[in-house]
Amino acid sequence: MYTQIVARVFKMKLDQMLKEIEVDEIFGPVAGLCYSIEYQKRGLPHAHILIIFSSATRSVPTRSTTSSRRRSLIPSRTPCCTPSSRATSSTSPAAATTGVPCA
Repeated sequence: MYTQIVARVFKMKLDQMLKEIEVDEIFGPVAGLCYSIEYQKRGLPHAHILIIFSSATRSVPTRSTTSSRRRSLIPSRTPCCTPSSRATSSTSPAAATTGVPCA
């Protein structure tokens, strides 16, 4: 009973994801799509998906586009406390200048 419910929910979510990829083109125009569903020993499903994009959207990423993407995805780390309070609470004075957030 439990595995049937899991399989139905998995299939509904997979169908929604494939619709977003193929019809809504969230990654760009799709030329082809192939997938297979496999079941593990305990009955839990997983999918292997191959997406082939149309040749019009293929481009070689440049250094400027990849670095700007990386900067937008990686948030900047700000310490949660000031260096002076970290120096008094830490056992090592070097820990006060590292910029690592307090635990």
